[in-house]
Amino acid sequence: MSGLVQHREGGVLVLTLDRPKANAIDAAIGAAFCDVMRHAAEDASVQAVVLTGAGDRVFCAGADLKNPENLPTEILGPQRAATLGGMLDAMLDFPKPLVAAVNGAAVGAGAMLALLADRVVVAESGRFSLPEIDVGMPTFIGLAILSDLAGSALAADLVQSGRAMAAAEVASRGLAKCVPAHALMSSALETARMLAGKNPVAFAANKHWLHITRREAIKLATAASAAHRARGS
Repeated sequence: MSGLVQHREGGVLVLTLDRPKANAIDAAIGAAFCDVMRHAAEDASVQAVVLTGAGDRVFCAGADLKNPENLPTEILGPQRAATLGGMLDAMLDFPKPLVAAVNGAAVGAGAMLALLADRVVVAESGRFSLPEIDVGMPTFIGLAILSDLAGSALAADLVQSGRAMAAAEVASRGLAKCVPAHALMSSALETARMLAGKNPVAFAANKHWLHITRREAIKLATAASAAHRARGS
């Protein structure tokens, strides 16, 4: 099992991160996600994608920090980075509407994935955080994504404090639409179908343009992260 569940709602493909208890990302989920997104881009019957998490508490808790194979740090770090990088690239490359339905906590890499969607719908109980600093890690990629979307002041606040941003604040900052939990999926599907109703060529072209500076910022942040790991700091 990859931990990624698929089902269709008409022309909308719904992808659910499903790894109890925290829907954390591992290499299997990363590979499955990239494969599904690639096929969805090529499948004319898929008009849009909604990404959500299983349960009502966690959208995605970020990278799985467990190391069941006891891999050395010099292998594990780059492996995790490659998994996240592949998923972020898959989102940036996807030309069709992509909506994140954030059902709970979006933490670390989970927050990055949600924020890269074309639209974000968050349940009232949801929250976003980039808490890597609390485990002694920088988050250059998180900084790059949030700075591009909301400015460096908010990015610095969240990254340097590690605090969680509640759904109401996320909405007030223009980063998401906040809805009651029971209306989350219906609202996400409605949003996906609305965007899918736009001219697909124009939508894809606009999306490509929007992602030009975002891609470059993520590329620089990824290189900085690799250099930081290489220094062992």
